[in-house]
Amino acid sequence: MAVAESFLTSCRTVIAALPELTAFRTAYALFDAAARATKGRYWCLAFDDAQAGMSPAYRLKKAIRDTVNGHADAPTTQSDRESAYRTLAAQYVPALERPRDNADELAELHRLIQEDAGT
Repeated sequence: MAVAESFLTSCRTVIAALPELTAFRTAYALFDAAARATKGRYWCLAFDDAQAGMSPAYRLKKAIRDTVNGHADAPTTQSDRESAYRTLAAQYVPALERPRDNADELAELHRLIQEDAGT
C-alpha cells in the first residue's frame, strides 16, 4: 500500500503547528541570510547536532517522525510510515552539507590547479 496523500496532508497540518518547525525556520532563515564568511556558523546553529539539546533540524525531524507514528492507523505498515517520514522530512528539512570555510576552499582550488597542471 502506498502512502495516502490524505495521510500526508493530515500530518502536514499537524507539522505546520509545531514549535519545532518555527524554531527550525528561524534558524534556517538566519543561515540563509548570513554572509558567506559566517554561513558555517549559522549552518551549525541550524543543523549541527554537536550542541546541547540537538539542532533545530534534528528536533524537527524527530517531531515529524512522532507525528507520522502518532497519526498512522493500524493498517499502515512500518514501511509506509518510513516512506511518509522520509517524504515529509525532505519537504521540511533540506539536506545541506556544511559550507566550507575560505581556507578549505582555497586548499581545494590549489589542489585542482596542481592536478590540472599535471604536478
